[in-house]
Amino acid sequence: MQYINSTLLYKVLLIYFLDRNTLPLLATVAYSHIHKENQHKLLHTK
Repeated sequence: MQYINSTLLYKVLLIYFLDRNTLPLLATVAYSHIHKENQHKLLHTK
């Protein structure tokens, strides 16, 4: 039981750490990708 709890805690901490660091990065990447897609569409519609 103790092993399962520590593993779960480790996973939660890992996810929390990754979220804090990668979510802003992922959001930036996603935003720039969407922005490029929109610019691409705008260029084609003109």
